[in-house]
Amino acid sequence: MQRLTEWWRYIETCWRHAKYHWAAVVIVSLAAVYDFLIGVGIILKLPDWLRPDKWPKIPLAWFCVVALCGAVFVLLEGGLRNQRSLRDKHATEIDTLKDKLSDTPRIVAGDEWFYSDMRPLVLTAISSTGERVSIPHGDISCLHVRFKNDPKKQTENSIARNITAEIKFYDTSSHSLLCEVTGRWEDTPQPPELPPHESKPDRLATVNFQIGQRRELDIAFKHLTDSECYAISNDVYRYPDWRMPTQKLDARQIKARVTLRGVGVHSSWDLWFENPASGELKRIKLLALPPQQ
Repeated sequence: MQRLTEWWRYIETCWRHAKYHWAAVVIVSLAAVYDFLIGVGIILKLPDWLRPDKWPKIPLAWFCVVALCGAVFVLLEGGLRNQRSLRDKHATEIDTLKDKLSDTPRIVAGDEWFYSDMRPLVLTAISSTGERVSIPHGDISCLHVRFKNDPKKQTENSIARNITAEIKFYDTSSHSLLCEVTGRWEDTPQPPELPPHESKPDRLATVNFQIGQRRELDIAFKHLTDSECYAISNDVYRYPDWRMPTQKLDARQIKARVTLRGVGVHSSWDLWFENPASGELKRIKLLALPPQQ
């Protein structure tokens, strides 16, 4: 019964989409009228040219063939038009979906935006009077990378919101994982500067990218007299000289995989750099990975 219902619905759909179904109806109707006139010609005393012996009567079998051909024509023509209608509808939906997908954030980074420099290490402390003071502690070698929100369409939906940076560090010689951190965004406050009631993860872990805005992510740092370097995160401020033991990177060739996650964003980059036995960190290259689902 269900199969018959489905077939009937399909026939109704074909009939609605058929453009020349009226032609089949007219042909079948003319055949029926013709057969009727020939059959009752004697009774109705029709003109001589309509006498039964002048025109052949259409057998019932042939009449059924004509009706069946008309029905098949309607089904074929209506079915083809229905398929074309569905194809056009799907094409329109796909275009609409593509348009919506282009209305999203697009975080990009170029190889030239991955760089190293020397920066002064300034520690923040609380004086005996309760005031926050800055204490210079020499220069350190730092690695950074800049990201930019460069969407294809500029709408409210193109703003990148609640973006978190996850960084994994690997020893490229052994491919072993050295450490994993939540990245620190350069333009966010340092943890010691936050009021006591503000949560560090909520305040510092995520940022927004306005359309066209660039933000810098800190990657690693090194004291020039050390042989090892360290990953940068907001947790290093709890340690003297930022030397956090669990974030030590004791390797010479290091790969950092940076993954940005947020509303409409899930992208990754690999950053290679060199950690010499002494001296400054040296950037090698940046490579964008294929988009992730």
